[in-house]
Amino acid sequence: MRRGLFLGLMVVLLTACSAQAAPAPRVIGGGEVADPSAAPWSVQVWVEKEGGTARCSGSILDALHVLTAAHCAFVGEALVPGSAYTIIAGLAKFDYSPGEAEEFQQRKVVGVRIPPAYRPGVIHGSDAALLTLDSPLDFSRPGVQPIAVVPDGGLPPLGSPTEFFGWGLTSPDGFDRREHSLDQSLTRQWECGGGYPATICAQSPIGTTCKGDSGGGLVSATTPPVLLGVASFTITGCPLAQPDGYTNLASPEIHRWLFGDENPPLAPDSETPPILSGNVSVGGKILCNAPTWSGQPKLKSLFVLGEGGAEVEAPAAAGYRLRRSDRGKEVFCVSIATDVGGTTESLASLPRKVAGYSTELVHLRGKALRHHRWVVRLGLAGALAGERLTVVWRARGCEECRRISSVAGRRTLRLISPRRWPLNSTRLVVRLPETLIQGVRFKRSSYRLWLPAH
Repeated sequence: MRRGLFLGLMVVLLTACSAQAAPAPRVIGGGEVADPSAAPWSVQVWVEKEGGTARCSGSILDALHVLTAAHCAFVGEALVPGSAYTIIAGLAKFDYSPGEAEEFQQRKVVGVRIPPAYRPGVIHGSDAALLTLDSPLDFSRPGVQPIAVVPDGGLPPLGSPTEFFGWGLTSPDGFDRREHSLDQSLTRQWECGGGYPATICAQSPIGTTCKGDSGGGLVSATTPPVLLGVASFTITGCPLAQPDGYTNLASPEIHRWLFGDENPPLAPDSETPPILSGNVSVGGKILCNAPTWSGQPKLKSLFVLGEGGAEVEAPAAAGYRLRRSDRGKEVFCVSIATDVGGTTESLASLPRKVAGYSTELVHLRGKALRHHRWVVRLGLAGALAGERLTVVWRARGCEECRRISSVAGRRTLRLISPRRWPLNSTRLVVRLPETLIQGVRFKRSSYRLWLPAH
């Protein structure tokens, strides 16, 4: 079973259920839709199930087809028959005055089509259902119109503005009998759960989707708008400003299914998060050990540094070398897998805090032989500038060669061999003691350098 966690928070499907056929609830934190023509593709989807009516949202694709969420179409693992559905188009509210409901149209359903990769009862990116209506919708009025679907692979870039329309809850336990919209921006896939194939995420600083919004359309902020995603899941309790999960209609897996392919290529799938490994300290190199992916996708790593901080993408085997500016930040990684079915970003690894320098406090700047003596210049890290530090160095096979050098504000340490120097002593060992610099503890470090024999 696929995970249902987002950084330790439970995610939940967005279907709203009622014991009676009551008006559906709405988006939390959004604005009221004043007129059906503001979102003429948006419909309500009522499904008669055991124990009551499930209320979802949907989008008109053409006169005979409405797209909603697959989880609205199941009771357990059983597909609900088409006769149980009622589609309501052309309404933006239920407490309308006479004459305000001229756009109102109601249809039944005669067919339900589900993506082959959908798993009933679990959070998954293949959460879409195509409903075939019993008779065509009338597009002669502006309040009931279809919407075009985003092209295959045509998802706008991260940060792009979007808008969601749905009939979800006003609060975690209330509704107001009206349709609402919510402005959101596209975020990274892993941010709303991660690891779910064919998923996109969008976020609003003031609102969220909630129960009853399932199947509603996430659309582009363009003229005309295009349909980007189908509302699928959010965080339990519908807290504001958290990313919401949508089925990605631009993913080849979903797009090709939607337009008739019953065996589309599947996006990569994974059951476990990646693991951050390596030296998590300034100067250290970290890697993102990828989980086991389905198929043979191409892999990349994404390193995220600090809360809402910088993101660094790298080839999977390359890793990332931590910088001085990363000190004290929490770092975690995401494994990104891409194949012909789409791209999936796995759930982030557990965060780890970047420690101060523990390696590479010195580096070789040059070495030379002068009159049977060698000279070695070592460059010191900027963190050591202005500090008083004792450096011990010695050479293999030459106890008399042990020396102690004091560092105080210098960036270059110059080591010179004694006059009596064994012919076989070609390795120099430099040791820096453990020290505390600006509140950061630097571990004891040891460096070995090979020198020319004479």
